[in-house]
Amino acid sequence: IYAIDASSANKKNRTGVENYAFHLIQHLKDHALGEDERVILYSSNKLEGDLATLPNGWESKVVSWKSSKGWMQGAMSLELAKNKPSVFFVPSQGLPRQFPFVKYPILTTIHDVGFKRLPKLYSNSERKRQLSSIKRSIKKAKHLLTISEFSKAEIQEFYKVKDEKLTVV
Repeated sequence: IYAIDASSANKKNRTGVENYAFHLIQHLKDHALGEDERVILYSSNKLEGDLATLPNGWESKVVSWKSSKGWMQGAMSLELAKNKPSVFFVPSQGLPRQFPFVKYPILTTIHDVGFKRLPKLYSNSERKRQLSSIKRSIKKAKHLLTISEFSKAEIQEFYKVKDEKLTVV
């Protein structure tokens, strides 16, 4: 079971990260699944448009959360503890909590570290949020993706991530 966070890809007005997630998921749909494999796209809302067209072996699941904040940390953490996937992929940078009794590998993307290189362009709270998110991703993810050789070099410069843990997509 390949679980994918499709919440950012499911936004109507997509920016860089959302477009990355959308197009990556769309391209993954072109790859045939094995007989015993399936993909679940998770979102806080019903999938819309092309994202909702799913090939054989794919399904979507809406995971509700009463608050407008904390969906990944709350709702998805509980969902993944209950229905443990073989792997969970987060195309953006926010990861769920992992309960000590539930283990599954996480794959995530670090898009860039611009807040380190150009800190004046970010508010203090945004820098702190991104720093926390990236440190947690590096610590918790089994493998990391990034969007370019440039971003890979910067991530390795600032965070000393080993080459075999970081792949450019």
